[in-house]
Amino acid sequence: MRTPRFRRRRRRPSPARGRRNLSESVTSVDEVPDGLSVALNLDRVPVKPVFKWLAAAGNASERKMLRTFNRSIGMVGVLKADASEQASALFAANGKTVVRLGEVVAASGEPRVEFRGKLDLSW
Repeated sequence: MRTPRFRRRRRRPSPARGRRNLSESVTSVDEVPDGLSVALNLDRVPVKPVFKWLAAAGNASERKMLRTFNRSIGMVGVLKADASEQASALFAANGKTVVRLGEVVAASGEPRVEFRGKLDLSW
């Protein structure tokens, strides 16, 4: 397999960057077809101490934290299962931390993102 080359380019705004929360970042991905949704396992979401502190100091619920912040998740990718291992290895080889946050499942209606488990907001 040939490793793709990445050229440095000027950053441009993209749908998954900027002022989006985690749910909006996932649903902005065009590759999730109708009839499917994304199930995110909140137990796997890394929560930095600053977000734990914000939740405690602001008496913010998990729901509010999910609506307001993306918890410093830099990129969300939705890949076919057989491509995820290869992509994870490529990112890891380039010094990036990869966390499998969830999976694509049959939709049970709205919303297109289902949250499972709980964020670790203990301070």
